[in-house]
Amino acid sequence: MKKHALAVSIALVAVVFLSACGGDPKVESAKGDTTAKSVDNDEPKAASKNVKEYFEAVVSGDPDQLGDAMKLVVPGSVAEAYLKYQRAGVDASIDNGSPDEATELETVDDGFKDCSNPDDPSDCVTWADFEATAGKLANFTVNNVPLNKRITVGDGSKVSAGQLGTVEFLVAYQSVQSGDLFVIVKVASKGAPVAINSGNAAYRGVDKRQSQNSSYYGVEELEADSTGTLGLIFTKAKVGGTLTLTLNSEDYMQTSKAKIKTQ
Repeated sequence: MKKHALAVSIALVAVVFLSACGGDPKVESAKGDTTAKSVDNDEPKAASKNVKEYFEAVVSGDPDQLGDAMKLVVPGSVAEAYLKYQRAGVDASIDNGSPDEATELETVDDGFKDCSNPDDPSDCVTWADFEATAGKLANFTVNNVPLNKRITVGDGSKVSAGQLGTVEFLVAYQSVQSGDLFVIVKVASKGAPVAINSGNAAYRGVDKRQSQNSSYYGVEELEADSTGTLGLIFTKAKVGGTLTLTLNSEDYMQTSKAKIKTQ
């Protein structure tokens, strides 16, 4: 999965600071000013530092660094969901045998930009319009597009695939660049090896449109009592639908399906 060093001053990072006090939050924007403003003079510095560390983790390709960055985000926020998407994608790439490499991040007006393929502008990602609460990152846009309706995360529950294993929904994200839907799951086998039908999963959207995955990355087979991460890509699909993933016994004599909701 392509990810999306840097040195940036507080003046270069546009952060909207939301007061943690009760009632309507006081919102002040750093855009067009040399310093970020907030009721607490220490909050702009803390939030700007956290924004920097967050995107350092995003471009790192390092699962440990991505995990550590969870302390920088507001629980339940878009920023947390996006970080989980990046972490799950890195895990799937590692399980696929092709781990991600760190990419070059550049500072742009009011944000950060990454181009995994500089020759293809459509492959570029610009993160901006940062929002923070109590010094922690809560929200931002990708290429000027809000992510609230484009990303969902699982709650840790596992769906049974008969006697063969379980499937846990981790995250679903509709890419701003391609418009394709990335659904990432964790698959676990039980007492025997399994083969995952990674290349022929099905997704039924909320609009009742059903499609097969166009591509995938991650684990394809598991030994007994093992786990692995799998990313599935569905062309132009949207979050909120149901994924159907098939597990097979090693000899393909037994087949079980798991239906996983992405909302």
